[in-house]
Amino acid sequence: PDGCKEVIGMLECDQALELISAHIDGVLTPEEERALAGHLEHCPACRSLMADLEQMHREMQALSDQPAPHPAGLRDDIMAR
Repeated sequence: PDGCKEVIGMLECDQALELISAHIDGVLTPEEERALAGHLEHCPACRSLMADLEQMHREMQALSDQPAPHPAGLRDDIMAR
């Protein structure tokens, strides 16, 4: 978080941030998952950041499941072209 260079569980916080992002995307290897878990076990700042990012990811997924409203008359404007 914010330029943190603290080394916890053999990872610096900036390295953990990259792994957090990959974890949310579901692309970590088992070894990377273990390294991240070890870091998160001892780093409350990164744990908090991960929780916030996971929540934001869930909310964005929920929004993408809803159809976007389109302006009134859009179809008519397109068909008139």
